Amino acid sequence: MKKKLTFSKFLREVFPFDSPFDRDEYGLVTNTIKFLALRLAYLFYRLGITANGIDIIAVLLTVPGFILAYKGISNQELETFLIAYSILAFVIFVDFIDGPISKTHKYKFKIGDDLDNLSPDIVLMGGFVLVGFMTENIFFIFLNCVNAVFLITYKVSTITYIPEDKEWLFRFLSSRFSLLSVRIFTGTIFPLLSITYITLPSIGINVAIVLVLVYFILSAIWMKATFEDKEIK
Repeated sequence: MKKKLTFSKFLREVFPFDSPFDRDEYGLVTNTIKFLALRLAYLFYRLGITANGIDIIAVLLTVPGFILAYKGISNQELETFLIAYSILAFVIFVDFIDGPISKTHKYKFKIGDDLDNLSPDIVLMGGFVLVGFMTENIFFIFLNCVNAVFLITYKVSTITYIPEDKEWLFRFLSSRFSLLSVRIFTGTIFPLLSITYITLPSIGINVAIVLVLVYFILSAIWMKATFEDKEIK
């Protein structure tokens, strides 16, 4: 049986810096999350839980997470929503944990990257559906479902078709701080909108409608921009 690494050796093997706080470009919040993630990753490593195992657990946790989120939003139960969001936040936190663990294993699974992205995509998709639900309008609910599918499928596969003069679209939809990123949508827009809807329903409904329209307009501009990349047959 292979001897387990000490934490210091584990850190040297999975992380290129002595400390996450040595990365000035990432900021205090991101570095603090990474600091905690490395220690939790080491705990899972010592327990013998693989990166793929953690990713599967995260996917399974999205089910109770969104059931409780829907219950909290629809019944305007703030405590229930906060419990739900804590579960979903852990699901996203797993994205910081599985990478270090995977570096300790001899083999790399071909499905590893796809499995790693699955739970964040589910959280993003589910969050979009609930934003639509908070409009309390069947048209906007459907429109935001279309937004979600478009942004997770078409946008991802057509990034290389966006012309250079539309670089601002990347900042809005594909950058680290885009309107679809974990930091902005999952970590800020979705929870704040949900809390607003639960505590101040009329304001929450109007903000949700505005958000649906903003995402739809950006999606339409993205699609139009991809049509500019063409060549003669």
